[in-house]
Amino acid sequence: MAFLVANSYLGLIQEATRGTTPAGTPVYIPVFSPQVTPMQTFLRDEALRGSPTVVYDQVQGVRHDEYDAKFYLYADTFPWLVTSVLGGNDTISGAGPYTHVIKLYNNALTVHSPSHLPSWTLTVRTTSP
Repeated sequence: MAFLVANSYLGLIQEATRGTTPAGTPVYIPVFSPQVTPMQTFLRDEALRGSPTVVYDQVQGVRHDEYDAKFYLYADTFPWLVTSVLGGNDTISGAGPYTHVIKLYNNALTVHSPSHLPSWTLTVRTTSP
């Protein structure tokens, strides 16, 4: 089993088709404190068996893992993080100084596909990209 190290990289790349990893180069963000926490759900066995015991056993249920990372904000990676959360496109205007505008992609009047946030593929590397 591979362990996370303090000097790892979180890669972000936007998916064209939801659930399909795109063939491209992700934007890598240096991470200095990665942590994966397993979240295990236990189901209580409270079946009636003619005994005064309330809980007989606990059986493993659904499990999911949560990834937490701490990293510094850099000028070249910050727009990627904001775009992945808000979903809009980064519009750069002006000849300089440059102004970035990232709007919220959800629209209350649109119910279907254009209103949903695009999906992203996240990768974790333990070596320098």
